[in-house]
Amino acid sequence: MLQYGDLPTLGTMALAQSDLIRVLFRLELEQRLGSLARVRAEAGYGTPGWEEEVVDGYLTNVDRACHLAEAFDFKLVVFLQPLAEGQFTPEYQSYIHRQYDRVRAGFDDLTEQYSGDGRCYFIDASDVCEEVGCQFEDYIHVFSWYNDDIARYIYGHLVELDLLR
Repeated sequence: MLQYGDLPTLGTMALAQSDLIRVLFRLELEQRLGSLARVRAEAGYGTPGWEEEVVDGYLTNVDRACHLAEAFDFKLVVFLQPLAEGQFTPEYQSYIHRQYDRVRAGFDDLTEQYSGDGRCYFIDASDVCEEVGCQFEDYIHVFSWYNDDIARYIYGHLVELDLLR
């Protein structure tokens, strides 16, 4: 997307990280960076095939990380993070549930594949907020005052797996 020395595009991308800038200058950003609708159409956004490709790509990268763990003798723990329930449209909520179901199935497959080597672990932490009662800043980020609770949750799993030696 970026070419060496393409500072205007880099600057535009940096500005596009601001919610306020995106709201105020949506058309200008789209003209500079490209139309989101066009990109989504070209990618098949929202189609069943696109949904599967998103998760397949993620699981392929996790599998590659496991290969690295084996090759370089380290342990890898992958946590499926929590999402805020009820902050989505019904359509998007349905999409999120389908994707998380796909990832969970992929984690099950990877757990079976790597169960004997003690290098890769896959933990579904999507329910952590049911245990600790999180509130979210947005659809995926919990407020920072829940970090200790989530850290204890993660620590508990690492202790249970005997990974803290």
